[in-house]
Amino acid sequence: MNAQLLRALRPVELTLQQFRVMQHLRWAEVATISEICKGTLIEQSVVSRIVDQVEQRGFAVRAKRATNARVVEVRLTAVGEAVYDRVDIAARAITAASQSILSQAELDELNRQLVRLAGHVLSLDPPLGR
Repeated sequence: MNAQLLRALRPVELTLQQFRVMQHLRWAEVATISEICKGTLIEQSVVSRIVDQVEQRGFAVRAKRATNARVVEVRLTAVGEAVYDRVDIAARAITAASQSILSQAELDELNRQLVRLAGHVLSLDPPLGR
């Protein structure tokens, strides 16, 4: 599945981690670096570098939060949204094909268990591997 997604990302020259960060921003609309880290389970130093990369390509922008200038938020630009949406079509097709073996009840159970697992991973303090 990752190999298929990597092939879909190649024409727009995105890495899998860049795609994941853009995916989080597309869903959240606006997020801080910390929120992106939590949502993607990618380390802060890596997320900061990825945000730099997608910002340099015009896919994202940073701005100070209107209510608290100490907080910097990141959002996709219109170009970033268009690039993400283009790749997301392929990503959804890849996911659908990989899940086609499962019934709807099995998909529902899989999603419940993944949400449970993600919640557990996010609750670990300190996170594993640090």
